Amino acid sequence: MYCLSDVIVPILSIGSNDTLEGIWNTTAGGDSTLATAGLSIGNYVAVEGPENAFDHNCSIKFTSFGECGLNIALSSLICGINTSFYVILQREYKHFQTIL
Repeated sequence: MYCLSDVIVPILSIGSNDTLEGIWNTTAGGDSTLATAGLSIGNYVAVEGPENAFDHNCSIKFTSFGECGLNIALSSLICGINTSFYVILQREYKHFQTIL
């Protein structure tokens, strides 16, 4: 397993004025839906939000449920598919696609 901090942070520094937004229901070149904290479809765990992807701590994670929520009847293999996050920098915009 790769730690995003090891791969991205040396290239991209996130400042205190920058914004991280979790998204779901997204495809390359398509629209997306803003993810929010919660335990349902389209949510991420409140204490495991997108800001955790850049905290330099690989034991803390960004967990996004995507289309699953806490529905354990769905296969966990599809839960994170089409989830990601936007990094909104003070002067420019970057998007990183989740790699599963």
